[in-house]
Amino acid sequence: MSGSAKSRKSYEPRRGLAPWAIMGRGHLPVGVLLLAALLSGCLSTSVPLVVFDGVSQAKLSLGPNATRGIDPVFWSSTLTGDEARQGLVLEVPTDYLRAYPASLEVSVKIPDTLGSSVGLALNDSTGHQVAEAKWAVAARVILVNDPRPGTYEIIVAREGDSSQAIPFVVVAQLEPRVHASGPARDLLPDLVGLVPTRLQVPAGDGYRGDGCKTDEYVEHDARRCLRLDGRVGNVGEGALDVTLSAADGVVSGVLNNVIYPVLDGHWVQTIQRSDGSKRQENVGAAQFHPWHEHFHYQGLAHYQIYAYDLANHERGAPVKEGTKAGFCFEDMGLLELGRLGTVPPAYDGYNCGHPLTQPEKTWGMGLSPGWFDSYVWSLSDQYVEITGVPDGVYELVSRVNSAGTLIESKLDNNEASVVFRLTGNNVEILEPHGIAP
Repeated sequence: MSGSAKSRKSYEPRRGLAPWAIMGRGHLPVGVLLLAALLSGCLSTSVPLVVFDGVSQAKLSLGPNATRGIDPVFWSSTLTGDEARQGLVLEVPTDYLRAYPASLEVSVKIPDTLGSSVGLALNDSTGHQVAEAKWAVAARVILVNDPRPGTYEIIVAREGDSSQAIPFVVVAQLEPRVHASGPARDLLPDLVGLVPTRLQVPAGDGYRGDGCKTDEYVEHDARRCLRLDGRVGNVGEGALDVTLSAADGVVSGVLNNVIYPVLDGHWVQTIQRSDGSKRQENVGAAQFHPWHEHFHYQGLAHYQIYAYDLANHERGAPVKEGTKAGFCFEDMGLLELGRLGTVPPAYDGYNCGHPLTQPEKTWGMGLSPGWFDSYVWSLSDQYVEITGVPDGVYELVSRVNSAGTLIESKLDNNEASVVFRLTGNNVEILEPHGIAP
């Protein structure tokens, strides 16, 4: 997904951190608890917060766990309209770090549909900033190799001028570092289809007739559009990394009297290997999208509508097929908080080939392990044309990498779907099938 203007924020250190007692944690897996909290929208503070020097703070200690090496700790709260930031004091144990090499991972997640963002920073006990997270739309990750034992302060701060409440969840954990052994092997991505969300047939400004945009009408003769949020995630060992070079020549295209270079070439996928080497493969044709003003990996997502037997929960005959949607990949949000192997975002969507602003003629995009990308319903081509579809119950299926052109570890988890009821232009969600971050 192509990014909008992204703001950066500095975090002033706080000194004189006060100690508070550790609180108990639940028995369900942390990822399950946090995901359920985010999806329900009912995030509550899990540890006592005390206002100290103008910042809400609490103290947690990382405790031992035989199966993971260290128990993760989590903190859920909400930045209210008048709060600029909140802080959490974290104590990293000495004994574990003496015995095992480890990295300290701190992650924060907010709903990706919120339209606001938060920053994440980590200070040591002296108030010195140890790390600040890179920008991503719906999450931040800090990874500190070989952290020193002692006390740290995690800071979650509002970014931008919005005054809306921002619910968030933070996870902190120590991850033992595992060194590669054995013969060199490919570290492949594993793309997964995620449940389509926010299905609708909108009306009003920007839409012709029933839910279709002007460019969709011009390009595809779209008359009645069921719009949706489409997502793709990466649960593999390695990143999905694709680049595009204009070295072989550029063909000019014109839109609104502006000349755009339109590449006649292929995307190249770079595959990292366990010994630090890499290899490359051609993986698909490039397409310049004039309405988005950047290059896409065309055909990443394929949407199709089927009849659905709600009584027997069975998929029926195909009803409508959408255009194959192109993506400009970026690390937008975390699939799961507390997932071992989570890495900071590496792809921000800025280099997806905006030829008017990027003269370098080489463009790249990708998706890091543990991250997902999202194309929201309001973007062009995020629809299935449903002219003539009567009222009834249907299943919308999203398939990623359906042609198998991208190289990944497996293809049997690339589908997700949602069952919905269509009444006129009203859409009621009935059953999601698959992963929903």
